Amino acid sequence: MTDRPEFEQRDADWLGVHEALERILGRHAPLPAVAVPLGEALGRTLAEAAIARARLPPWDNSAMDGYAVRSADLAGASETAPVELEVIGVARAGASELPEVGPGQACRIMTGAPLPPGADGVTRVEYTDGESGREGWVRIHSEGDAGRNVRPGGQDMERGDAVAPAGVRIDSGWTALLAAAGVDPVPVHRAPEVLIVTGGDELRSLDAFHDVVEGRAIPDTNAPMLAAAVRAAGGRPRVTGPARDDAADLRRHLAQARDADLVVTVGGASMGEADLLKRTFEEDGLEVDFWRVRMRPGSPMAFGHLPRPGGGPPLPLLSLPGNPASAFVTFQLFGHPLVRHLSGDPRPHRPVIAARAGERLGSTPRLCHFHRVVIDPAAPHDPLPTVRLAGHAGSGLVHSLGPAAGLAVVPEGIAAIEQGERVEVVLLRDTPGAHAPAFADAR
Repeated sequence: MTDRPEFEQRDADWLGVHEALERILGRHAPLPAVAVPLGEALGRTLAEAAIARARLPPWDNSAMDGYAVRSADLAGASETAPVELEVIGVARAGASELPEVGPGQACRIMTGAPLPPGADGVTRVEYTDGESGREGWVRIHSEGDAGRNVRPGGQDMERGDAVAPAGVRIDSGWTALLAAAGVDPVPVHRAPEVLIVTGGDELRSLDAFHDVVEGRAIPDTNAPMLAAAVRAAGGRPRVTGPARDDAADLRRHLAQARDADLVVTVGGASMGEADLLKRTFEEDGLEVDFWRVRMRPGSPMAFGHLPRPGGGPPLPLLSLPGNPASAFVTFQLFGHPLVRHLSGDPRPHRPVIAARAGERLGSTPRLCHFHRVVIDPAAPHDPLPTVRLAGHAGSGLVHSLGPAAGLAVVPEGIAAIEQGERVEVVLLRDTPGAHAPAFADAR
């Protein structure tokens, strides 16, 4: 019989990246729905289909400035034989009272204005004399617009239409559509509350950076980095501040997880004597789902569940390695999709593109290697962009994290991807274009 915690007795699972991700996402359903004002819905995920509350456009309306007419009156109109119609009024956007257009009549109309009764088309101004001849009359010298230039009522949406499906992540375009449909407030999945616990006597937050300047400590890079990553994924981070290498202090930090949806810990995932995070958590009932993944950087990561302070469903715990680059990569690959999944996104993973290796990307064949890379535009003769290392590959260094736009993947079983070979890249951000698109130069 041993009193060593389960985690220290457990053999490493050494899961593949895909299996680890499946286990993480498979244990949890999206969070419940809440209603938020449309102005606060950006980046959130629709929890149910959005239904239009009105018909849009509410009426048949003009697609351009011109004259509302009866198509029958335009028969045979030409430059040499124009048709002359009596102008009986004007229709403007938002007009509530409109004249009825009868045979031999026309109504001046503005773009977006309701089509007057009796009219079935709009003749553009360019096909007329603009009433420059006889006062109160317009000459039309083309029949080309007969029955045209009318946008039918309900063309955009009818009342009761589902205008956006559940699972849509709301951006500016969806915001416009929801506003047009009158969807306010908006039913979205609740944003996950994520508690971030970093640990180590050597760490200092920014308010104690003087200790770093004086050489007595190192900065807690992981806390602000992961808080930003949680926000980018649509979650709400809560940083406890660095916990000391002391079980009581760790438990004090963890007590703040009472209403959290996810706990992310950093460091303490190895077997060292001072690696107290896992040891303390297992003493408090941590159920370890897996420990170690066949990847680099970041293999000593773990996922499990803790009893929730105050009771309730178990609290998911994602434990990341302490080195900044390892914590960065593992969160992007596992934490980001988990937060997106909890937020209701049915496609929570980051996009993957094909690229060309601009230099040799080495690996250890038994591991899947994720290189931090910058992405250069494709050459004129090659449809694929080129990737190159963003900086030194050391997992304890942060310099490469800033410029990294993607993670170039060297799969298990491959010693290297050589310069010029095709490589898959997990995108971490939108990459800037090298030049304006071709249409911008059109004249």
